[in-house]
Amino acid sequence: MTGPKISFGMIVFNGDYFLRQCLDGVYDFAHEIVIVEGGDAISQPFANPDGTSTDQTWEILAGYPDPKNKIKLIRGRFKDKDEQSNAYMSQVSGDFIWQIDSDELYHPADMNQIAGMLYDDSDLMAVEFPIHDFYGGLDRVAVGKHWNVGYWRIHRLFPGSRYLTHRPPTVVHPNGQSMNHMKHLDRFTLAGHGIFLHHYSYVLDRQVREKIRYHSYWRPTQYPKEKDVNYFHYDYIEKIWEPWKYDRERVEREIGISPNIYRDTAGNIIKDHTVMFEGSHPVAVQSHPLFEQTYTRELRRCA
Repeated sequence: MTGPKISFGMIVFNGDYFLRQCLDGVYDFAHEIVIVEGGDAISQPFANPDGTSTDQTWEILAGYPDPKNKIKLIRGRFKDKDEQSNAYMSQVSGDFIWQIDSDELYHPADMNQIAGMLYDDSDLMAVEFPIHDFYGGLDRVAVGKHWNVGYWRIHRLFPGSRYLTHRPPTVVHPNGQSMNHMKHLDRFTLAGHGIFLHHYSYVLDRQVREKIRYHSYWRPTQYPKEKDVNYFHYDYIEKIWEPWKYDRERVEREIGISPNIYRDTAGNIIKDHTVMFEGSHPVAVQSHPLFEQTYTRELRRCA
């Protein structure tokens, strides 16, 4: 295929939930895939003694078939996610870097369309994606202030390119300007083309528990906890995640589903909620056991 060489960079730690499907989804498309496995400083209480994952993450990575030698693995302990991002950035050789989390998937046709857009316009420096954030399973997505945001994922590569920040992903152009502020494809443009990042981030129980545990450790390093309780649900699992499973309408009506606590100008809490997912899942996710549990068995019952 004529088009730019797109390198994928991934940070993964205890992320075996959709990892195999994620790799399946990008392997054929990718110029290369550089994966940094291991925890940052905040993750160390949940890591092996060498700082690495305690779940099946490494086994999946080490055993993943790589007939075209596209995958490079970097393993260890890291200061922060900026250091992890730049660890893979130092190894890539493509025209663009596409940052991807281990629970993100895309439709192949969408990736090809974006590659074509980047190839056709040499002034494009970055891509921001709209998101389908799956919540509580594969058949519902989260909507509201916390979820209706864009994810910066693709940046043009230049000699010496480095990430300035991981949150949000920011790569600086040689002229010193953030490429996010230069000519880019924004999330509204991509949504108009029907192109979305499919984020399977609040789907499985252990996945959500570990996510909240991480943020409950990370946030006090940024904000005083006694004040932060007004902005973050440290009791998210007990107050929202577990009750939502059997009393969805009440939880969404009374509390909302966001781990962050947002308020409008009048001081009222903004309550995010879920809606049925009306789109189609990327084909790679169909190998996940949850896909058959959600859809195939239902189709058999209806047949």
